[in-house]
Amino acid sequence: MIAPLLPEIERRTGASEAELGLALGAYALPILLVSLPLGRAADAIGRRPLLLSGLLLTAAGSVLIAVAGSLPPLIVGRSIQGVGAAASWASSSSSSTGPGSTRSSRGWGPNSRALPGSRAVR
Repeated sequence: MIAPLLPEIERRTGASEAELGLALGAYALPILLVSLPLGRAADAIGRRPLLLSGLLLTAAGSVLIAVAGSLPPLIVGRSIQGVGAAASWASSSSSSTGPGSTRSSRGWGPNSRALPGSRAVR
């Protein structure tokens, strides 16, 4: 969560409100661009390597943001966090509904077994 830190980031970097908005958006753009390719990569190389890579990228982006003294490293750090989040989400999503999963892809609907001992409605 970067929003509560925006006043501190503004003070530290001297960024305007528009530039801070750009830094916030820098997280979403990589998610938009790489989520689908990373989902295919999770199927090809496995979920665990992609999940671990995503967690490491998110941590690396967080460290970069923590030490950023100006706007460009902040934007790069947020972008790295976005790629890491996309990798983590893509791998965790495929692990919950992929081949070999014991979870139902139906979710919590009327045909699912939401509670232990419950029966699916047919």
